[in-house]
Parts: sequence; C-alpha cells; structure tokens
Amino acid sequence: MADNYRKPTSNNTEAIPFSVEAGGQTFTGTLTPSGKVPAFGMPNAFIVRIPGNPAMNISIYMGKWVMPAREGLAQPLSDWIKNHYK
Repeated sequence: MADNYRKPTSNNTEAIPFSVEAGGQTFTGTLTPSGKVPAFGMPNAFIVRIPGNPAMNISIYMGKWVMPAREGLAQPLSDWIKNHYK
C-alpha cells in the first residue's frame, strides 16, 4: 500500500482573484487561504493582496470576519468570500 501513496500536489492555497466595492471604491486583488486549509468547507483566514497596498489578513474572530488594516473593507470582502464558497 505504501508504494501507491502519492503526496498531494495541491494544498488548496492557490490565489483566488476578487473584486469588491467598498466606500465608493472598487478593490481588486487576490485572496490566499492561510493556516491549515480544511479538507472541505471554507478556510477561516486569508491573506489579502491588493496591488499598491501591503498584504493584509482577514480572519474570523468570535464569529465575525475582521480585518485589522481596513475595517470598511472587511464586510464586503467577507460577503464575497461567503458567496465564493457556497
């Protein structure tokens, strides 16, 4: 049995392109799941990369998506994440 084992080639951490509108601005970038990615379901933390801005984190804290760097962007981005993983 060990001879047939293959290590998975994908760890489900590919960047996911997104585009959301927040505060009258359109933000476009990528989301990369961070931490241990579940085998199924939605990850609970992402690295957010928006061109021209430093990388930010968005994660679930006490049942709510939070983003320390940009509070106004957290809600539209969390809605986008939920719709993406439906």
